Parts: sequence; C-alpha cells; structure tokens
Amino acid sequence: MGTTSALVDTTLYAVVNMTCICILFVIYIMGKESVGKGNRFRMTKLLLSLISFCATDFFWVFVEGNVDIPREGNILINALYFTLSGLTAYEWWLYVELIMDNKFEKSHKKEKFIVTIPFIILTIASFSAFFFNGGIFYISEDNVYHRGPLYLLQPTIAFAYLAVACIHTARSAKKEKVETKKKMYGAMTSFILAPISCFLIQLFIPGTPMVCVGSTIGILYVFIALLLRTKENQASVIFALTEDYEDIMLVDLSTEDFTDYRRSTFSDILDKIYDEPGCNYTDRIMRFAENFVVEEDRAKLYKATSVHHLIREFEKGKDVHVDFRIAAENGVEYYRIRAVADKDFESTKLCVVGCRNVDDMTRKEIQHNIILEEAKIAADSANKAKSTFLFNMSHDIRTPLNAVLGFTNLSEKKIDTDTELVKDYLKKIDVSGKHLLHLINDILDMARLEAGKVAIEEKPATIHGCGDVLCTMMGPQANDKDIALNIHYENIEHENIYADILHLDQIMFNVVGNAVKYTRNGGKVDVTLKEIECRDPDFGNYIITIADTGIGMNPEFVKHIFDSFERERSATISGIEGAGLGMSITKRLLDLLGGKIEIESELGVGTKVTLYLKLRLRDEILVDNHAVEKDKQDYSKPLFDLRDKTVLLVEDNELNLEIAKELLEERGMIVECACDGLEAVDKVKASDPGDYDLILMDIQMPRLDGYEATRVIRSLTHSKLSKIPIIAMTANAFDEDKKKAFDAGMDAFIPKPVEPQVLIDNIVDIIKK
Repeated sequence: MGTTSALVDTTLYAVVNMTCICILFVIYIMGKESVGKGNRFRMTKLLLSLISFCATDFFWVFVEGNVDIPREGNILINALYFTLSGLTAYEWWLYVELIMDNKFEKSHKKEKFIVTIPFIILTIASFSAFFFNGGIFYISEDNVYHRGPLYLLQPTIAFAYLAVACIHTARSAKKEKVETKKKMYGAMTSFILAPISCFLIQLFIPGTPMVCVGSTIGILYVFIALLLRTKENQASVIFALTEDYEDIMLVDLSTEDFTDYRRSTFSDILDKIYDEPGCNYTDRIMRFAENFVVEEDRAKLYKATSVHHLIREFEKGKDVHVDFRIAAENGVEYYRIRAVADKDFESTKLCVVGCRNVDDMTRKEIQHNIILEEAKIAADSANKAKSTFLFNMSHDIRTPLNAVLGFTNLSEKKIDTDTELVKDYLKKIDVSGKHLLHLINDILDMARLEAGKVAIEEKPATIHGCGDVLCTMMGPQANDKDIALNIHYENIEHENIYADILHLDQIMFNVVGNAVKYTRNGGKVDVTLKEIECRDPDFGNYIITIADTGIGMNPEFVKHIFDSFERERSATISGIEGAGLGMSITKRLLDLLGGKIEIESELGVGTKVTLYLKLRLRDEILVDNHAVEKDKQDYSKPLFDLRDKTVLLVEDNELNLEIAKELLEERGMIVECACDGLEAVDKVKASDPGDYDLILMDIQMPRLDGYEATRVIRSLTHSKLSKIPIIAMTANAFDEDKKKAFDAGMDAFIPKPVEPQVLIDNIVDIIKK
C-alpha cells in the first residue's frame, strides 16, 4: 500500500464495508421475526466479524499518511484483513446452515470441523508473510504491499464458504412448494452471479472493492430467500387450520405476541369488552375463558394452552388440542382449541392456535362411548353369568354324578353278597342318571333360547287335552308324595285351539313340576284352566293358575326367580335338587308364545303362579284329543318278533356300541358293527339285498359322519341297497339336528341317551313298513 492510490482504494473499501455493515444490521433487525432467538446469536457473531473486518480498513485509513507504520505492523494489519474476510464468510456459511437445519449444531459436528479447515489454512497463509514472501501477500523491504503467489486463496476460500451455504439452501429449496422454490433459486442465482462478477472485475482492476460488494449483494439475496422460506412455513401451518377453524392466530411464545389471521364473533366481543392496549396471548385466553367457557372446563383450558405447556409439548414433537364447553342459548356447545408448532419452532418459537366448533362430532363420540360402555357392561354381565353358570353346573352336575359313581362302586362290592341291596342301588343310579339328563336338557334348552334357535310350531289341540297330558305327566310324581293334584276348568267356551303343544307342555311341566317338587307330602296342588273375554274373534284368552301349599318363597327371591340358576335358599337346604333354570326357560318360552307369567308367594304358606295365553281358535273337532309322544304310550301290548332280523350298528364309541348291541341281541336280533360312516358304506356296498333289515346310524363320527354316509347309501345304483331303512341314533338332539337327519334321507330319529323301549318301538315301526 503506502501510495495515494492505495489510500483511495482503502477508503473506498471502508465505505463499502460500512455499507455492508448497515445492510447486515438491517437484516439482523428483520431476523428477529424470521429466524428466532437461537440463530440471532449466530447472526450477531456474523455482524461482529464483519465489523472487525471493516475495522482493519478504518484503522489503515486513519494511519495512512499520518503515522509511519513499521513493516511488521503493515504485515499484521494485512494478515488480519485477510483472516477476518475468511472468518466473515465462514460465519455466514454457519448461519445459513443453522437456519436451514436448526438441529445442525448437534448433528453436524464432524462436518462443521471439516469445513473449518480452509479458514485455518487461510489464517496460516496470511500470517506467513512474517516469515517468507511466498504466501497470499508480502511486504517488501521498502514497506510496500505486494500480492503473493497464493493471493487467489483468499477470495477462493471466501467464495467456497458462500458456495457451501448456497448449496445447502438449494438442497432445502427442493423440498419447498413450487412458488417458494422459484424465489429461492432466483435469490441464489443473484447470490452466485453478483460476487463472481465483482471478483472478475477485481482481477483486472486491482484495488477495486468489488468482492466485498458482490458478497454483500449475495448475502442479501440469500437472506431474502430464507425469509421467504420462513414465511412460507408459517403460511403452510396457518393454511392447515384455516378451513375448519373459526379463530386463528399466530403466536410468538417467546414474547406472547399474537397476530389474528381469522376472527370470529368471540374475538369481536372480547375487543368490545376489553378495549385495552398491550393484550398478550395469555390475556386473550384468560378473557376468552372467563366470558365464554363453562366454569368446570376453565382450569383444563388454562393448563392445556399455557405457554409452558405448549413449549414442552412442541419440543416433544407433539401438537396440542383441548376440548371444552361454551355456554350457548340452548345449553352448552363443544369447542376445540388446537395449537400447531412452526416447522422451525426450536429457533422461531412460533405456533398457530385455532378454535373451532366440534359440537356435532363430540356428541357423536359421546353417544358412541355410551354404546361402548353399555357393550362393556353387557360383556361384564355375560362374563359374570358365565362364571355363575360354571359354578352352578359344577355343583349341580357333580351331585347326581357322585350318586351314580358312588352307588356303582357300592354295587360292585355287594353284587355277590346282597342282591336286593344291589337292586336298590341300581334304582338310585337310574334316578340320578335321569336327573342328570333332565339337567343337561335344561341347559341345552336355555342355550337354544339364548341363541334364538327355538321355533314356534302351532298344531291343533284342545284345552281339556292339555289338562289330560298334565295329569299323565305329573300324576305319578304327585301320587308318590301323596299330593292331591286337581285339574279345574272354568268358562271354557272355545275348546278347540291351535298351540305349540311341545313348548306349552314344557311350560306346564316346569311350573306344575315345581309345585309338586316344593310341596310337602300330603299337600295339595290345584291347576285351573279358565277362559276370559277376548275382543279378537279369532283368538281366545286363557288363564292358567297353579296354586300349591308348598314351602313358598320370600319376596326378595321372587324378584329374581326368572334369572338363570336362581334357587330359594330354603329349597337348597331342604335337599330338593334343581339347576334353577326351569323358571327362566318358562319365562322365555312364554315370551316367544306371546304370553306372560305372574307369581305370588308367601314363605311357609305356598305359591300361586298365573299364566296368561292368547291362543288362536279353530272350528274343526279334533278326533285325537291331544298328540301323545311315543315315549309316553302304553307299551304293555304284545311284543313284535324281531328274532333273526339283521341290523348294521354304526357307532364309534365302544361303550355306546356295547349297550346298543346288548339291547338288540336281547330281542334276538343279529347285530353287525361298523366303527364309522365310511366302514358302514363299504359294508352296504359289499352286501346283497336282504342282508341288512335296517341300519342304526350315529351322527358324529370320524372320516365320514352319519349325514354324509346316509347320502352316499341313498345314492347307490342298486335300488334295494339304497332303500335300506336308516335310523339316526345320536346325542345331537336339537330340532335342527332332527331336520338334518330327515333331509339326508334317514327314516327315524332317536336322541341319546336311548330309552330301550323307544328304540325297540322305532325298529318295529320301520320293519313293519
């Protein structure tokens, strides 16, 4: 330097650098709203480095021509000048990196160290002028400044730092929306062209301060691009809430300043009520809650929307929302406030807060939750009922089963010594077995009723016929206890009816059976069938009353008598057996028939049960007064000769096979066995017509079940073999199982456990045909 030209150049440098400082200071002030507190510190360092860079020029201008600086001082000032130019570029690169990625400080330490190396090289090269003349510059012995062979290292490193910042900005711009991307690319183009153009000018016109001017222009353009990006991020967050939210405001959580983007009636009312300057975000929330939100929800709203809570949740990467109620003209309405953080929240501390009406949606959710809660209660009740079922079944099944096993064991011990005692044991085994069967039937009936698989089937019947069957079914049991069972008829004007005889008999059997069961020896049971007036000419109203002189029930138990497995404690203590399902089944069957039941009872006095039925009338006279099932017929007639009749017994259970085989052979029948349906089909195919008089077919068997085996036999080409009579003998005892059997082509259906006389009668009927 040391010349007037150098002084002019240096003065021009100083002026240009002062201009750069002013521009950067403006950027610094604007950056308060765009990049947040965290990066303002980085921007402060950038500004200080540029001020230091310019200070060297000011110092040289001050001393040039006034102070005779020694050669070492001249070297020091120029070395600082070149070093500070690199430091300014380095700080600018770091500033851009931090804005584009606010996690850079933590996750890019290795990259940050690597990029620091050029700055270190530039510093060493600058201060090397103290030792030799081969660096960026050198000062001759006459104290004159000269460019060194590494002079281009200074602008190259400075541009390299700026280029890295530009590349990072370009990489980030690729993720932005199209409009923002174009603006950022345009800014970066100016950033690249301006300093390069100035640098080329400086190469040909030494001393022209164009590099600094070009760098400043580039810095300004890149900052504008960053500002556009920040504003675009804010706009995208705001846009995400604008469609559904009535109130929207942008909030700076560091200062609690807010800007309204959309205002609702609430905001207008608040402004009218509180015409005070300086209202911040917290004030707005407090006033809103006090004026509109129901008192019970205010604390929840304050907590969820507080500045500390929002900052804590946003730092976890979460959005915040809170539902609350607002007092309205017609009660309350549900609203929701939602807060969403800015994409660069760590540096900006900005968020968007919106408020919207969610009344319809919330009420639907509440209704849905009510349904779920009811379903849960129902499920819990079902689980409780299941537990009760298992508990009661464990007791009620084990009781008769214990008798069966116990008397069987006693019979084995006494079989050779006391025949009469063994016969008594066998009778008790029979009674316990029948009770166990009755219990199982009740359980199955209840399961079918709960599953909705009970169908109503009306058939012709008579009122007196119902009473006759009742005497037939319950007479022997009443006689055994010396109970007077009396049947009365009152005002029966319409004798002939249509009724579901099977289920009506079951209802009567359950109610009258309980009356006989719980009445002491020598007591009385009165059954009254009465017809009352009915306005519908096609129907008749009938009342059936069953009154006994039994042990009675307490009023509290009567309230739960139709619940499954409910039994009066006195009944249990008295040793009377029962699963507590009979009255529950009765109630459900009456519901299916369109009737109802009422119970009056007094403990120790007796019980009165009243049944109400509305039955369809018929005109024709029924010759057979009431359908009587085959297993209730009189079997005292002469036995049909079954000797030498051959039966194919298909059964996979060895014990059942042994029992059935013994029953058949007692009647002189020839029994051939098959262990499953497939073996039965093979035996029929290999037989000649007449080899088998009939087939007894189990249903559930391995390889081929009874239904499918029957279909195969019915499809045989030999007409006589395909028409062999087949009787289903199965533990599948439901009506739908019976229908499946007949649909498959079977001729009769016998449920297990098999009653010997029922089996023989069905065989006789089939063979007679």
